[in-house]
Amino acid sequence: MNAATTVGELPSAGEMLGGRFLIERAVGWGAHGAVYRAVDTSTKQPVAIKVLRSAGESMVERFTREARALRSVAHPAIVRLLASGVTREGDQYLVMEWVEGESLARALARGPLALSSALVLGVRLAGALAAVHAAGMVHRDVSPGNVVLPGGRLAEAKLVDFGIVRLLAEATTRPGAAAGTPGYMALEQVRGDAAIDARADVFGLGCVLYRAIAGAPPFDAEHEVGMSGRVLFDDVPRLSDELPAVPRALDDLLARMMAREPQDRPSGGAAVLRELGLLAAGRAPERPALRIGARGVPTLDERRLVSIVVATPPEGAARAAALERARSSAAPFGARVERLADGTIVAALSGRGGPRDWAERAARCALSMRDAMAGAPVALATGRAEQSRPGSIGGVIDRAATLLGTRHPPAPVRAARVEDGGVAIDELTAGLLGPPFELVTGAAGRLYLRGEGTA
Repeated sequence: MNAATTVGELPSAGEMLGGRFLIERAVGWGAHGAVYRAVDTSTKQPVAIKVLRSAGESMVERFTREARALRSVAHPAIVRLLASGVTREGDQYLVMEWVEGESLARALARGPLALSSALVLGVRLAGALAAVHAAGMVHRDVSPGNVVLPGGRLAEAKLVDFGIVRLLAEATTRPGAAAGTPGYMALEQVRGDAAIDARADVFGLGCVLYRAIAGAPPFDAEHEVGMSGRVLFDDVPRLSDELPAVPRALDDLLARMMAREPQDRPSGGAAVLRELGLLAAGRAPERPALRIGARGVPTLDERRLVSIVVATPPEGAARAAALERARSSAAPFGARVERLADGTIVAALSGRGGPRDWAERAARCALSMRDAMAGAPVALATGRAEQSRPGSIGGVIDRAATLLGTRHPPAPVRAARVEDGGVAIDELTAGLLGPPFELVTGAAGRLYLRGEGTA
């Protein structure tokens, strides 16, 4: 692999790769390489070529995994690998079948699918995952952007982008490395857990089908932190809340596929394929018991108060201990604390009580977490999470993340320390707090909770 290949050294139109593939044009490019349309001169068929420009070891490893994955599994719903090699500049490339069509993401941007069409799509993709899982692999990024519809035909959908595939035979994936599309990643991916198996793909497919039928993602939020937070803390969304007439068996299946805990989901693509196949044939499968795990933030009433604390722990060795410190400091206030794969710590408090009492409890929790994490940047937001408004907790998480400057994980957060070590708070929380809490106004009118005195 070349150590310093530049954009100008990427292949260009008219160049031949491997003595066989004639490049026609670039169809996409980015920081780590480019994708080309080319012609296989031996068959006269169009092909797609992915070239990896000089990159770090992780990108090379990802590229190698994609080649290995595509070689080991064959299914009509999985893009075929035709060849691989190295350019004259020393850059790796993959040659795959050319799929003329649009992404499912683009198709769904025009509107949801009819139920019968969504079942056709589900059967097709579940079959692809069944083959992937039977080969001992996990795709880990099942999302609308990674599904291509040749000629717009759902029945011919193909699953693409196997760059983050993981072999089931491997004991672990690297802890702390989130892989996938926000809003379609399972709980274990959001947290960066070491163990990821086929049930993560089941979760992703459940989210894809929910999006296809309901017209909106199941774990939607303005920012990625909010999407991840919904997976961590929110109730499992029910398709019937959006479409009351949806068949009960399909509603239950999607709820199980998107269950928070892996053990509550179907075991893999083959299990989902069996149930979707029966539904597509007009036969209701025998309904397994719904074992959706209890949420960390319980639903106590129709409009429960929710406070979210978001913190950015320090870099280096201190980050490893930050989660336990955060949990210990938040435990007396009844908060549930989780860490995202990029290290961001999110705590959720929910329950009954008067607004002022609630705000004071949340403020003390945020101050306790700040002190326990040696003054790490912390933000606090409060709101109502309503059963009738799925995802409303995501909005509260969004506000807390925005206050901290934490909007787009999985990239590491580089938030500056809040002024004077104070906790950044939203206007609602600030309006509910009074003495003995000390509030200050910082730059751009931002509000900070500095501490609690003795009133």
